[in-house]
Amino acid sequence: DELRYPLPAADGATIDRANNLIIVRFNGEAIAFVLECPHRGENVRWQADNNRFFCPKHESTFQPDGARIQGKAERGLDRYAIRREGDELVVNTEQKIRSTNAEAWATAQVTL
Repeated sequence: DELRYPLPAADGATIDRANNLIIVRFNGEAIAFVLECPHRGENVRWQADNNRFFCPKHESTFQPDGARIQGKAERGLDRYAIRREGDELVVNTEQKIRSTNAEAWATAQVTL
């Protein structure tokens, strides 16, 4: 239920398809997301040139922090609880945190 990842060295996204999640480092924060779009479960893709996530099924787009930009998805990307332990990020995959739970969603990130 807990997965460990090295601290990302630079801003960007690391996709772990085997565990269905994304680790993002952006503006001094680390966030763990569910890989699937909240609209229909299609895997989102990181578009480094546009600095955003894109769902190819219905063209929803999301900011690096997972907030919805546009498209058929009605909410941002779901997050996982995350914490830092030394040089690692520890992600708790037991519970998905929806962006509609604003308080929990906002705290599901780590300052680096």
